[in-house]
Amino acid sequence: MDRLMTPFDAACHESYLRDESCLRGEAAWIALPSSPEEVSEILAQAREKKTSVTVRGGGTGITGGAVPMGGIVMSTARLTQAPSLSMDEKGSLLVTAGAAVTLEQLQEAIARRRFDCCDQAALDRLKEGWIFAVDPTETTATLGGMFASNAGGLTAMAHGRMADYVERVGLVLADGSYQEFSRGQYRWGEEIPFLKLKEAPILCPDRKFSQLSPAPGDDLIDVLAGSEGMLGIVTQLTVRLSPAPADCWGICLFCGDEQTACSLMEELIAACKETSVTLETVEYFSQGSLALIEAQRARLPALSALPQLPEGFPVALYCQLTAPSTEELEEGLMAIMECADRFAIPEENVWAASEPRELKLFHALRHAVPEAVNMKVGTVQTSFPNARKVAADFCFRDKKPEEILALCRRALEEYALEGVIFGHLAAGMPHINFICQDQDQLDRALSAIVFLADAVAPGEGMLFNENGLGKTRSPMLKKIASDQQLRLMEQVKLAFDPQRLLNPRNME
Repeated sequence: MDRLMTPFDAACHESYLRDESCLRGEAAWIALPSSPEEVSEILAQAREKKTSVTVRGGGTGITGGAVPMGGIVMSTARLTQAPSLSMDEKGSLLVTAGAAVTLEQLQEAIARRRFDCCDQAALDRLKEGWIFAVDPTETTATLGGMFASNAGGLTAMAHGRMADYVERVGLVLADGSYQEFSRGQYRWGEEIPFLKLKEAPILCPDRKFSQLSPAPGDDLIDVLAGSEGMLGIVTQLTVRLSPAPADCWGICLFCGDEQTACSLMEELIAACKETSVTLETVEYFSQGSLALIEAQRARLPALSALPQLPEGFPVALYCQLTAPSTEELEEGLMAIMECADRFAIPEENVWAASEPRELKLFHALRHAVPEAVNMKVGTVQTSFPNARKVAADFCFRDKKPEEILALCRRALEEYALEGVIFGHLAAGMPHINFICQDQDQLDRALSAIVFLADAVAPGEGMLFNENGLGKTRSPMLKKIASDQQLRLMEQVKLAFDPQRLLNPRNME
Protein backbone atom coordinates (compact mmCIF):
# COMPACT_ATOMS: atom_id res chain seq x y z
CA MET A 1 0.00 0.00 0.00
CA ASP A 2 2.81 2.44 0.88
CA ARG A 3 6.50 2.52 1.80
CA LEU A 4 5.54 2.93 5.46
CA MET A 5 3.31 -0.15 5.52
CA THR A 6 3.82 -3.80 4.74
CA PRO A 7 1.31 -6.60 4.29
CA PHE A 8 0.57 -8.23 7.61
CA ASP A 9 2.31 -11.57 8.12
CA ALA A 10 0.91 -13.42 11.13
CA ALA A 11 4.03 -15.57 11.35
CA CYS A 12 6.17 -12.46 11.94
CA HIS A 13 3.69 -10.11 13.56
CA GLU A 14 1.54 -12.36 15.75
CA SER A 15 2.17 -10.26 18.87
CA TYR A 16 0.48 -7.27 17.19
CA LEU A 17 -2.83 -9.15 17.14
CA ARG A 18 -3.14 -9.47 20.93
CA ASP A 19 -3.01 -7.56 24.17
CA GLU A 20 -3.44 -8.69 27.77
CA SER A 21 -7.18 -9.27 27.27
CA CYS A 22 -6.47 -12.63 25.55
CA LEU A 23 -8.51 -11.39 22.59
CA ARG A 24 -6.97 -12.14 19.16
CA GLY A 25 -7.63 -10.01 16.10
CA GLU A 26 -6.56 -9.74 12.49
CA ALA A 27 -4.97 -7.13 10.22
CA ALA A 28 -4.24 -6.64 6.53
CA TRP A 29 -1.35 -4.21 6.98
CA ILE A 30 1.17 -3.21 9.62
CA ALA A 31 2.74 0.25 10.00
CA LEU A 32 5.51 1.43 12.33
CA PRO A 33 5.90 5.20 11.91
CA SER A 34 8.83 6.97 13.56
CA SER A 35 7.56 10.57 13.37
CA PRO A 36 4.32 12.57 13.29
CA GLU A 37 4.92 13.17 9.56
CA GLU A 38 4.97 9.43 8.91
CA VAL A 39 1.80 8.98 10.97
CA SER A 40 0.15 11.60 8.75
CA GLU A 41 1.27 9.80 5.58
CA ILE A 42 -0.19 6.51 6.79
CA LEU A 43 -3.49 8.15 7.68
CA ALA A 44 -3.65 9.75 4.24
CA GLN A 45 -3.42 6.28 2.68
CA ALA A 46 -6.03 4.97 5.10
CA ARG A 47 -8.45 7.77 4.18
CA GLU A 48 -7.92 7.16 0.49
CA LYS A 49 -8.59 3.44 0.83
CA LYS A 50 -11.30 3.90 3.51
CA THR A 51 -9.35 1.48 5.69
CA SER A 52 -9.57 1.52 9.49
CA VAL A 53 -6.50 2.12 11.64
CA THR A 54 -5.99 0.50 15.03
CA VAL A 55 -3.37 2.25 17.14
CA ARG A 56 -1.15 0.12 19.35
CA GLY A 57 1.28 1.01 22.12
CA GLY A 58 2.99 -1.56 24.33
CA GLY A 59 0.17 -4.11 24.16
CA THR A 60 -0.33 -4.05 27.95
CA GLY A 61 -4.02 -3.09 27.80
CA ILE A 62 -6.55 -5.53 29.22
CA THR A 63 -9.72 -4.75 27.22
CA GLY A 64 -8.66 -5.33 23.60
CA GLY A 65 -8.51 -1.64 22.72
CA ALA A 66 -5.29 -2.13 20.71
CA VAL A 67 -6.36 -5.40 19.07
CA PRO A 68 -7.00 -4.82 15.34
CA MET A 69 -10.08 -6.22 13.66
CA GLY A 70 -8.95 -5.78 10.07
CA GLY A 71 -7.39 -2.85 8.24
CA ILE A 72 -4.10 -1.35 9.41
CA VAL A 73 -2.50 -1.96 12.79
CA MET A 74 -0.27 1.02 13.56
CA SER A 75 2.33 0.48 16.25
CA THR A 76 3.78 3.52 18.00
CA ALA A 77 6.89 1.50 18.96
CA ARG A 78 9.23 3.79 16.99
CA LEU A 79 7.92 7.05 18.45
CA THR A 80 10.77 6.95 20.93
CA GLN A 81 11.74 10.61 21.33
CA ALA A 82 14.11 10.52 24.33
CA PRO A 83 12.90 12.23 27.53
CA SER A 84 13.88 15.90 27.97
CA LEU A 85 13.61 17.84 31.21
CA SER A 86 12.41 21.40 31.76
CA MET A 87 11.13 23.61 34.57
CA ASP A 88 8.12 25.90 34.37
CA GLU A 89 7.76 29.36 35.91
CA LYS A 90 6.34 27.85 39.12
CA GLY A 91 9.34 25.60 39.63
CA SER A 92 7.54 22.41 38.62
CA LEU A 93 9.55 19.87 36.64
CA LEU A 94 8.24 18.64 33.30
CA VAL A 95 9.38 15.76 31.10
CA THR A 96 8.61 15.61 27.39
CA ALA A 97 8.94 12.23 25.69
CA GLY A 98 7.76 10.20 22.74
CA ALA A 99 4.59 8.15 23.04
CA ALA A 100 6.55 4.86 22.94
CA VAL A 101 8.77 5.70 25.92
CA THR A 102 7.89 3.23 28.66
CA LEU A 103 7.17 3.95 32.30
CA GLU A 104 10.35 2.04 33.18
CA GLN A 105 12.43 4.21 30.83
CA LEU A 106 10.93 7.38 32.29
CA GLN A 107 11.58 6.24 35.85
CA GLU A 108 15.16 5.34 34.93
CA ALA A 109 15.77 8.73 33.30
CA ILE A 110 14.55 10.45 36.46
CA ALA A 111 16.55 8.23 38.81
CA ARG A 112 19.78 8.56 36.81
CA ARG A 113 19.16 12.18 35.79
CA ARG A 114 19.81 11.31 32.17
CA PHE A 115 17.85 13.37 29.66
CA ASP A 116 18.26 14.13 26.00
CA CYS A 117 17.93 17.82 26.74
CA CYS A 118 17.72 19.79 29.98
CA ASP A 119 18.88 23.08 31.45
CA GLN A 120 21.08 23.23 34.55
CA ALA A 121 18.42 24.85 36.70
CA ALA A 122 16.01 21.98 36.02
CA LEU A 123 18.72 19.40 36.68
CA ASP A 124 19.63 21.06 39.98
CA ARG A 125 15.97 21.04 40.97
CA LEU A 126 15.71 17.34 40.09
CA LYS A 127 18.48 16.56 42.59
CA GLU A 128 16.09 17.55 45.38
CA GLY A 129 14.18 14.34 44.68
CA TRP A 130 11.31 13.97 42.19
CA ILE A 131 9.18 11.12 40.87
CA PHE A 132 6.48 10.41 38.32
CA ALA A 133 3.51 9.58 40.53
CA VAL A 134 1.39 7.38 38.23
CA ASP A 135 2.03 3.68 38.86
CA PRO A 136 -0.06 1.16 36.88
CA THR A 137 2.32 -1.63 38.13
CA GLU A 138 3.08 -2.55 34.50
CA THR A 139 6.43 -0.85 33.89
CA THR A 140 6.49 -1.81 30.20
CA ALA A 141 3.39 0.31 29.59
CA THR A 142 4.11 3.21 27.24
CA LEU A 143 3.31 6.82 28.10
CA GLY A 144 1.04 7.00 25.07
CA GLY A 145 -0.82 3.88 26.16
CA MET A 146 -1.13 5.14 29.72
CA PHE A 147 -2.70 8.33 28.38
CA ALA A 148 -4.93 6.43 25.94
CA SER A 149 -6.37 4.40 28.83
CA ASN A 150 -6.01 7.18 31.43
CA ALA A 151 -4.16 4.76 33.65
CA GLY A 152 -4.47 5.08 37.40
CA GLY A 153 -3.06 1.98 38.96
CA LEU A 154 -1.71 1.34 42.41
CA THR A 155 -1.57 4.87 43.83
CA ALA A 156 -4.56 6.45 42.07
CA MET A 157 -6.45 6.71 45.37
CA ALA A 158 -3.95 9.32 46.55
CA HIS A 159 -2.36 10.72 43.42
CA GLY A 160 -4.96 10.53 40.67
CA ARG A 161 -4.58 9.28 37.13
CA MET A 162 -2.49 9.88 34.03
CA ALA A 163 -4.55 12.84 32.80
CA ASP A 164 -3.86 14.69 36.04
CA TYR A 165 -0.16 14.86 35.12
CA VAL A 166 -0.29 15.61 31.39
CA GLU A 167 0.52 19.25 30.62
CA ARG A 168 0.99 19.13 26.84
CA VAL A 169 0.04 16.76 24.02
CA GLY A 170 1.24 16.31 20.46
CA LEU A 171 -1.09 14.25 18.29
CA VAL A 172 -2.03 13.56 14.71
CA LEU A 173 -5.74 13.81 13.94
CA ALA A 174 -7.60 11.55 11.53
CA ASP A 175 -7.32 14.20 8.80
CA GLY A 176 -3.52 13.97 9.06
CA SER A 177 -2.96 17.35 10.69
CA TYR A 178 -0.51 17.57 13.59
CA GLN A 179 -1.71 19.48 16.63
CA GLU A 180 0.23 20.39 19.75
CA PHE A 181 -1.41 22.18 22.66
CA SER A 182 -1.11 22.71 26.39
CA ARG A 183 -3.46 22.25 29.30
CA GLY A 184 -5.78 25.23 29.56
CA GLN A 185 -5.43 26.18 25.89
CA TYR A 186 -8.69 24.60 24.65
CA ARG A 187 -11.92 23.62 26.35
CA TRP A 188 -14.76 21.45 25.13
CA GLY A 189 -17.68 23.51 23.89
CA GLU A 190 -15.53 26.54 23.08
CA GLU A 191 -14.09 27.26 19.65
CA ILE A 192 -11.29 24.82 18.80
CA PRO A 193 -9.79 25.65 15.39
CA PHE A 194 -9.14 22.07 14.31
CA LEU A 195 -12.50 20.60 15.45
CA LYS A 196 -15.92 21.13 13.96
CA LEU A 197 -18.98 20.34 16.06
CA LYS A 198 -22.14 19.97 13.98
CA GLU A 199 -24.29 20.93 16.97
CA ALA A 200 -23.90 22.47 20.40
CA PRO A 201 -22.21 20.21 22.95
CA ILE A 202 -24.64 17.61 24.22
CA LEU A 203 -25.33 17.78 27.94
CA CYS A 204 -25.50 14.42 29.65
CA PRO A 205 -26.25 14.81 33.37
CA ASP A 206 -26.67 11.03 33.78
CA ARG A 207 -23.30 10.17 32.23
CA LYS A 208 -21.82 7.01 33.68
CA PHE A 209 -18.76 6.76 31.44
CA SER A 210 -15.52 8.67 31.56
CA GLN A 211 -14.63 7.75 27.96
CA LEU A 212 -15.70 10.22 25.24
CA SER A 213 -18.09 11.88 27.70
CA PRO A 214 -16.94 15.47 28.33
CA ALA A 215 -18.98 18.24 29.87
CA PRO A 216 -18.79 21.76 28.45
CA GLY A 217 -15.70 23.44 29.85
CA ASP A 218 -13.64 20.28 30.24
CA ASP A 219 -10.01 20.69 29.20
CA LEU A 220 -9.32 19.19 25.80
CA ILE A 221 -6.44 17.14 27.23
CA ASP A 222 -8.93 15.51 29.61
CA VAL A 223 -11.28 14.81 26.68
CA LEU A 224 -8.47 12.93 24.93
CA ALA A 225 -7.38 11.02 28.03
CA GLY A 226 -8.90 7.54 28.07
CA SER A 227 -10.08 7.76 24.43
CA GLU A 228 -8.03 4.69 23.41
CA GLY A 229 -6.82 6.04 20.09
CA MET A 230 -10.34 6.73 18.87
CA LEU A 231 -9.83 10.51 18.57
CA GLY A 232 -6.23 10.90 17.46
CA ILE A 233 -2.79 9.36 17.57
CA VAL A 234 -0.63 10.74 20.37
CA THR A 235 3.01 11.07 19.34
CA GLN A 236 4.46 12.87 22.35
CA LEU A 237 3.49 13.97 25.84
CA THR A 238 4.73 16.42 28.44
CA VAL A 239 4.11 15.17 31.98
CA ARG A 240 4.54 16.83 35.36
CA LEU A 241 6.73 15.29 38.05
CA SER A 242 6.04 15.34 41.80
CA PRO A 243 8.35 15.85 44.78
CA ALA A 244 9.52 12.48 46.10
CA PRO A 245 8.41 11.53 49.64
CA ALA A 246 11.05 11.14 52.33
CA ASP A 247 10.27 7.46 52.68
CA CYS A 248 7.80 4.79 51.55
CA TRP A 249 6.57 1.65 53.27
CA GLY A 250 4.45 -1.21 51.99
CA ILE A 251 2.45 -3.41 54.36
CA CYS A 252 0.61 -6.59 53.42
CA LEU A 253 -1.89 -7.89 55.99
CA PHE A 254 -3.44 -11.36 55.65
CA CYS A 255 -6.92 -11.77 57.14
CA GLY A 256 -9.07 -14.75 58.02
CA ASP A 257 -12.16 -13.63 56.11
CA GLU A 258 -13.71 -10.97 53.95
CA GLN A 259 -15.60 -9.19 56.73
CA THR A 260 -12.43 -8.80 58.80
CA ALA A 261 -10.64 -7.36 55.78
CA CYS A 262 -13.41 -4.82 55.13
CA SER A 263 -13.60 -3.69 58.75
CA LEU A 264 -9.81 -3.50 58.98
CA MET A 265 -9.70 -1.48 55.77
CA GLU A 266 -12.04 1.15 57.16
CA GLU A 267 -10.08 1.39 60.42
CA LEU A 268 -6.76 1.69 58.58
CA ILE A 269 -8.05 4.59 56.53
CA ALA A 270 -9.50 6.35 59.60
CA ALA A 271 -6.30 5.80 61.62
CA CYS A 272 -4.06 7.20 58.89
CA LYS A 273 -6.23 10.30 58.63
CA GLU A 274 -5.25 11.07 62.21
CA THR A 275 -1.58 11.21 61.17
CA SER A 276 0.37 13.18 58.55
CA VAL A 277 1.08 10.18 56.31
CA THR A 278 -0.33 9.76 52.82
CA LEU A 279 -2.10 6.44 52.44
CA GLU A 280 -1.34 5.93 48.77
CA THR A 281 -3.30 2.74 48.35
CA VAL A 282 -5.28 0.02 50.07
CA GLU A 283 -5.51 -2.90 47.64
CA TYR A 284 -7.81 -5.86 48.20
CA PHE A 285 -7.07 -9.51 47.36
CA SER A 286 -10.02 -11.91 47.53
CA GLN A 287 -9.67 -15.55 48.47
CA GLY A 288 -10.09 -16.51 44.83
CA SER A 289 -7.40 -14.11 43.63
CA LEU A 290 -4.80 -15.34 46.14
CA ALA A 291 -5.66 -18.97 45.36
CA LEU A 292 -5.21 -18.28 41.65
CA ILE A 293 -1.80 -16.68 42.29
CA GLU A 294 -0.71 -19.75 44.24
CA ALA A 295 -1.95 -22.05 41.49
CA GLN A 296 0.04 -20.12 38.86
CA ARG A 297 3.05 -19.25 41.05
CA ALA A 298 5.44 -21.52 39.14
CA ARG A 299 4.70 -19.49 35.99
CA LEU A 300 5.18 -16.13 37.72
CA PRO A 301 8.95 -15.63 38.01
CA ALA A 302 8.53 -12.16 39.55
CA LEU A 303 7.22 -13.91 42.68
CA SER A 304 10.11 -16.32 43.08
CA ALA A 305 11.44 -14.43 46.12
CA LEU A 306 8.01 -14.07 47.77
CA PRO A 307 7.48 -16.25 50.87
CA GLN A 308 4.69 -18.79 50.91
CA LEU A 309 1.36 -17.12 51.57
CA PRO A 310 0.01 -17.82 55.10
CA GLU A 311 -2.32 -20.80 55.33
CA GLY A 312 -5.76 -20.24 56.79
CA PHE A 313 -5.70 -16.51 56.02
CA PRO A 314 -7.08 -16.39 52.48
CA VAL A 315 -7.85 -12.65 52.14
CA ALA A 316 -5.29 -9.83 52.09
CA LEU A 317 -4.89 -6.06 52.06
CA TYR A 318 -1.89 -4.19 50.73
CA CYS A 319 -1.25 -0.67 52.08
CA GLN A 320 1.38 1.78 50.91
CA LEU A 321 2.38 4.80 52.99
CA THR A 322 4.50 7.85 52.33
CA ALA A 323 5.29 10.89 54.46
CA PRO A 324 7.38 14.08 54.37
CA SER A 325 9.72 12.69 57.05
CA THR A 326 10.79 9.36 58.52
CA GLU A 327 9.41 10.36 61.92
CA GLU A 328 5.98 11.07 60.48
CA LEU A 329 6.02 7.81 58.56
CA GLU A 330 6.80 5.87 61.71
CA GLU A 331 3.72 7.42 63.29
CA GLY A 332 1.60 6.07 60.44
CA LEU A 333 3.21 2.64 60.66
CA MET A 334 2.44 2.50 64.37
CA ALA A 335 -1.21 3.38 63.65
CA ILE A 336 -1.48 0.50 61.18
CA MET A 337 0.17 -1.98 63.53
CA GLU A 338 -2.25 -0.98 66.28
CA CYS A 339 -5.16 -1.64 63.91
CA ALA A 340 -3.71 -5.07 63.10
CA ASP A 341 -3.45 -5.83 66.85
CA ARG A 342 -7.08 -4.85 67.44
CA PHE A 343 -8.16 -7.32 64.74
CA ALA A 344 -5.88 -10.04 66.16
CA ILE A 345 -3.85 -10.31 62.96
CA PRO A 346 -0.86 -12.54 63.87
CA GLU A 347 2.50 -10.81 63.64
CA GLU A 348 3.70 -13.29 61.01
CA ASN A 349 0.74 -12.30 58.83
CA VAL A 350 1.87 -8.67 58.67
CA TRP A 351 4.56 -8.24 56.01
CA ALA A 352 6.24 -4.82 55.93
CA ALA A 353 8.98 -3.49 53.67
CA SER A 354 10.64 -0.22 52.70
CA GLU A 355 13.53 -1.31 50.49
CA PRO A 356 12.85 -0.67 46.78
CA ARG A 357 13.52 -4.34 45.95
CA GLU A 358 10.96 -5.52 48.52
CA LEU A 359 8.38 -2.90 47.49
CA LYS A 360 8.81 -4.09 43.92
CA LEU A 361 7.97 -7.60 45.13
CA PHE A 362 4.73 -6.33 46.72
CA HIS A 363 3.87 -4.59 43.47
CA ALA A 364 4.58 -7.82 41.62
CA LEU A 365 2.13 -9.62 43.92
CA ARG A 366 -0.57 -7.11 43.01
CA HIS A 367 0.24 -7.33 39.29
CA ALA A 368 0.24 -11.13 39.53
CA VAL A 369 -3.56 -11.25 39.89
CA PRO A 370 -4.45 -10.11 36.34
CA GLU A 371 -1.43 -12.03 35.04
CA ALA A 372 -2.67 -15.23 36.69
CA VAL A 373 -6.15 -14.64 35.25
CA ASN A 374 -4.65 -14.31 31.77
CA MET A 375 -2.63 -17.50 32.29
CA LYS A 376 -5.76 -19.35 33.38
CA VAL A 377 -7.63 -18.11 30.29
CA GLY A 378 -4.70 -19.09 28.08
CA THR A 379 -4.77 -22.61 29.54
CA VAL A 380 -8.52 -22.88 29.03
CA GLN A 381 -8.15 -21.70 25.42
CA THR A 382 -6.22 -24.86 24.55
CA SER A 383 -9.48 -26.78 25.00
CA PHE A 384 -11.96 -23.95 24.42
CA PRO A 385 -10.55 -21.57 21.77
CA ASN A 386 -13.27 -18.99 22.42
CA ALA A 387 -12.41 -18.68 26.11
CA ARG A 388 -12.05 -15.07 27.23
CA LYS A 389 -11.70 -12.82 30.22
CA VAL A 390 -14.46 -10.27 30.77
CA ALA A 391 -13.44 -7.51 33.17
CA ALA A 392 -15.50 -4.87 34.93
CA ASP A 393 -13.97 -1.79 36.56
CA PHE A 394 -16.83 0.12 38.10
CA CYS A 395 -16.65 2.96 40.59
CA PHE A 396 -19.17 2.65 43.43
CA ARG A 397 -18.69 5.95 45.26
CA ASP A 398 -21.81 5.60 47.38
CA LYS A 399 -21.25 2.10 48.76
CA LYS A 400 -19.19 0.59 51.57
CA PRO A 401 -16.56 -2.09 50.79
CA GLU A 402 -18.69 -4.93 52.17
CA GLU A 403 -21.67 -3.80 50.06
CA ILE A 404 -19.52 -3.72 46.92
CA LEU A 405 -18.13 -7.19 47.60
CA ALA A 406 -21.63 -8.53 48.20
CA LEU A 407 -22.69 -7.22 44.78
CA CYS A 408 -19.65 -8.75 43.09
CA ARG A 409 -20.19 -12.11 44.80
CA ARG A 410 -23.83 -12.06 43.83
CA ALA A 411 -22.86 -11.44 40.19
CA LEU A 412 -20.54 -14.45 40.27
CA GLU A 413 -23.04 -16.72 42.02
CA GLU A 414 -26.31 -15.79 40.31
CA TYR A 415 -24.81 -16.00 36.84
CA ALA A 416 -22.80 -19.13 37.68
CA LEU A 417 -19.45 -17.68 36.64
CA GLU A 418 -15.86 -18.25 37.64
CA GLY A 419 -13.94 -15.12 38.55
CA VAL A 420 -11.86 -13.12 40.99
CA ILE A 421 -12.25 -9.80 42.82
CA PHE A 422 -9.29 -7.57 43.61
CA GLY A 423 -7.94 -4.05 43.41
CA HIS A 424 -8.92 -0.58 44.60
CA LEU A 425 -11.79 -1.58 46.86
CA ALA A 426 -11.00 1.15 49.41
CA ALA A 427 -11.63 3.76 46.71
CA GLY A 428 -14.85 2.02 45.64
CA MET A 429 -13.19 0.74 42.46
CA PRO A 430 -12.67 -3.04 42.58
CA HIS A 431 -11.78 -5.15 39.58
CA ILE A 432 -13.95 -8.18 38.92
CA ASN A 433 -12.67 -10.56 36.24
CA PHE A 434 -14.95 -13.25 34.81
CA ILE A 435 -13.20 -16.26 33.25
CA CYS A 436 -15.44 -17.51 30.43
CA GLN A 437 -14.96 -20.75 28.51
CA ASP A 438 -17.64 -20.47 25.83
CA GLN A 439 -20.28 -18.21 24.31
CA ASP A 440 -22.89 -19.16 26.90
CA GLN A 441 -20.60 -18.00 29.70
CA LEU A 442 -19.70 -14.86 27.76
CA ASP A 443 -23.42 -14.06 27.45
CA ARG A 444 -23.89 -14.65 31.18
CA ALA A 445 -20.89 -12.43 31.94
CA LEU A 446 -22.51 -9.67 29.89
CA SER A 447 -25.70 -10.08 31.94
CA ALA A 448 -23.63 -9.91 35.14
CA ILE A 449 -22.04 -6.68 33.90
CA VAL A 450 -25.50 -5.21 33.28
CA PHE A 451 -26.53 -6.28 36.80
CA LEU A 452 -23.52 -4.49 38.30
CA ALA A 453 -24.04 -1.45 36.09
CA ASP A 454 -27.59 -1.09 37.38
CA ALA A 455 -26.16 -0.87 40.91
CA VAL A 456 -24.08 2.20 40.03
CA ALA A 457 -26.23 5.16 40.98
CA PRO A 458 -26.24 8.08 38.49
CA GLY A 459 -23.91 10.81 39.69
CA GLU A 460 -22.47 8.55 42.37
CA GLY A 461 -20.26 6.27 40.29
CA MET A 462 -18.83 5.47 36.88
CA LEU A 463 -18.88 2.46 34.58
CA PHE A 464 -15.63 1.12 33.14
CA ASN A 465 -13.86 3.68 35.25
CA GLU A 466 -10.44 2.23 34.49
CA ASN A 467 -8.62 0.44 31.65
CA GLY A 468 -10.89 1.72 28.88
CA LEU A 469 -13.74 0.23 26.88
CA GLY A 470 -11.84 -1.73 24.27
CA LYS A 471 -13.40 -4.39 22.11
CA THR A 472 -14.19 -6.70 24.98
CA ARG A 473 -16.48 -4.11 26.54
CA SER A 474 -17.90 -2.22 23.59
CA PRO A 475 -20.76 -4.75 23.12
CA MET A 476 -22.00 -3.68 26.54
CA LEU A 477 -22.39 -0.03 25.56
CA LYS A 478 -25.85 -0.25 24.02
CA LYS A 479 -27.07 -2.36 26.91
CA ILE A 480 -26.07 -0.03 29.73
CA ALA A 481 -25.66 3.46 28.24
CA SER A 482 -28.57 5.86 27.84
CA ASP A 483 -29.46 7.22 24.40
CA GLN A 484 -28.22 10.63 25.55
CA GLN A 485 -24.90 9.13 26.62
CA LEU A 486 -24.49 7.36 23.27
CA ARG A 487 -25.28 10.57 21.38
CA LEU A 488 -22.62 12.44 23.36
CA MET A 489 -20.00 9.79 22.62
CA GLU A 490 -20.95 9.83 18.95
CA GLN A 491 -20.67 13.62 18.85
CA VAL A 492 -17.18 13.54 20.32
CA LYS A 493 -16.03 10.79 17.97
CA LEU A 494 -17.27 12.54 14.83
CA ALA A 495 -15.81 15.90 15.85
CA PHE A 496 -12.34 14.35 15.81
CA ASP A 497 -12.79 11.55 13.28
CA PRO A 498 -15.73 12.11 10.90
CA GLN A 499 -14.77 9.14 8.71
CA ARG A 500 -14.53 6.76 11.68
CA LEU A 501 -11.06 5.58 10.73
CA LEU A 502 -9.48 5.30 14.18
CA ASN A 503 -10.18 2.24 16.34
CA PRO A 504 -13.85 2.19 15.31
CA ARG A 505 -14.61 -1.20 16.84
CA ASN A 506 -13.98 0.21 20.32
CA MET A 507 -17.41 1.85 20.11
CA GLU A 508 -19.40 -0.73 18.16
